[in-house]
Amino acid sequence: MRKQLTELIRLGKIPDDALLSDELFQKYEDLFSGFDTPVTWEEAEILITLFSEKNLEFNWNLDWGLLHLIETVFIRNSQEIQKYRNLISKCPNPEFRETLGIRLNNWLKQQTK
Repeated sequence: MRKQLTELIRLGKIPDDALLSDELFQKYEDLFSGFDTPVTWEEAEILITLFSEKNLEFNWNLDWGLLHLIETVFIRNSQEIQKYRNLISKCPNPEFRETLGIRLNNWLKQQTK
């Protein structure tokens, strides 16, 4: 398991702003930006659980970083599209769950052009 993922598991779900110090914010940001991509399906399964449950100013920025990281998982066929939809359904943040679904649908439309 990658060192960054082990550290993210240790940190856990992105906390609400009230619990998110500048130092903790920077730790998450550094781990997300230092993650070699693409992520594997197993890593994406872990990463999806780290979204905050509600959107506030600072954790929202981290949630976007997490979204971009998850979107690097390879989708090569229709089975993996369904697997990705199942992954999205596990996102604890309703807004980011919806955003991931919309972005997947937009990507699929681009693939058929």
